[in-house]
Amino acid sequence: MTINFNRKLLIFIVVILLISLFAAGVPGSVFSKLTTAGEYNSIHYEYENMYQNLNMKSSYEKNKINLTKKINRLNIDTEIFQDQIINVLSDISTKNSIALSNIKFSEIMPVFKDTSEGSEESVELQQDSTAVCMKVTVDFDSDFHDMISFIEDVKNSETEISVIDISILLIDSDKVHVMLSLMFYALPLYVS
Repeated sequence: MTINFNRKLLIFIVVILLISLFAAGVPGSVFSKLTTAGEYNSIHYEYENMYQNLNMKSSYEKNKINLTKKINRLNIDTEIFQDQIINVLSDISTKNSIALSNIKFSEIMPVFKDTSEGSEESVELQQDSTAVCMKVTVDFDSDFHDMISFIEDVKNSETEISVIDISILLIDSDKVHVMLSLMFYALPLYVS
């Protein structure tokens, strides 16, 4: 019975001690220290993420500068301007002693690529989100050999041009009227 009484007394003293500790706020300060440590860890984690993002941003900017330099070295057209097209065609026509009589421009349009897998029955075209093109029609009168030279110079031009249609009308025995459909291409740069 004394052992049972001693246990009850010990339990009573422990309960009183716990009540007095809670009343004094000791567990609250322990819990607040634990939550402060959690907040510190959270802030430290956010800081580390921010630091990594800043490092990524600087490497992204360096990479962007390097890629822009490479594109400039490759001399890729990034936009289609009618005045540039006129300059290219004028240079080629002057080189081949041809006077252009008419130049017609279409709207700038997206380039479509063939996504079918070799079957001719179902041709699927998908818009290429990076490339754009403009159809240009050119009329001129010249002799046959100058026309051939003009077309070869267009195909070998530094500008991305494809000849998509040629219509030739014989005027005299050595003169022809040519209507040439060309496609000019560009790769726009969307830099943010």
